[in-house]
Amino acid sequence: MTNISNKQGLAHTEALLDFSLAEFCSGIEMLQAAKRTRDYKLAAGFMRHAMDEYRHAHLFYNISKSVAERHGLRSLNRYLPTHAYRKRYLDSSSFIFEKKSLDRFSVFVSISEKYAANHFASIIEKNTFISTKEKNILKDILKDEKRHILFAEQAVERFRTYKPIKHLLYSVLEKKDLFQRNINQRFEKLNNIIANVLLRVSSVVLGLLVQSIKKKVSLDHKYPDLDSAFSRSNDMY
Repeated sequence: MTNISNKQGLAHTEALLDFSLAEFCSGIEMLQAAKRTRDYKLAAGFMRHAMDEYRHAHLFYNISKSVAERHGLRSLNRYLPTHAYRKRYLDSSSFIFEKKSLDRFSVFVSISEKYAANHFASIIEKNTFISTKEKNILKDILKDEKRHILFAEQAVERFRTYKPIKHLLYSVLEKKDLFQRNINQRFEKLNNIIANVLLRVSSVVLGLLVQSIKKKVSLDHKYPDLDSAFSRSNDMY
């Protein structure tokens, strides 16, 4: 098994942890869509999708945890619910299905799932530290994602047939939003790196300052030698 106690290994393992959070949030969105739609067949489809996403989230989390324990990784980011909002997987103001029409929601799911599946496939290929069993689990998840894409594309195709102009508009808008989300995430990572560097530099400077103050205080309160003590005692008379 490859030793992954390095930045690349940490990045790939954290990617699996991030996929877990993304899938969990996607499950929440799909469950909300099922609650909001009046089409019972569509609601059932959303619920099946949500169940898949929750199952995927559990599998991603378990694999990332197993890999981290197996290779002694200690610097992984914690899996916290608040990250769902910080990473913009969920919007605290409203759910996606509440903001978009059913047609635009279908376009959104199709484009987002395709991007996620391609990114996920690249992660599987690059990861040389996961076991064969874990890789097979990830490949099964990818099969589920491709099935989700197929269902979304079928809905999008029906929409494109009778409203081609609106379909084109929605596609452009959703691709633009996806691009913007990716840019924001990359800048967020850069900001985190800069913040960590500044924090470490500040800690070093503060440590040196404390040592300097301690040294100065020690010199100012240095006890006099015996001759100096006698001299000072004579001056007091």
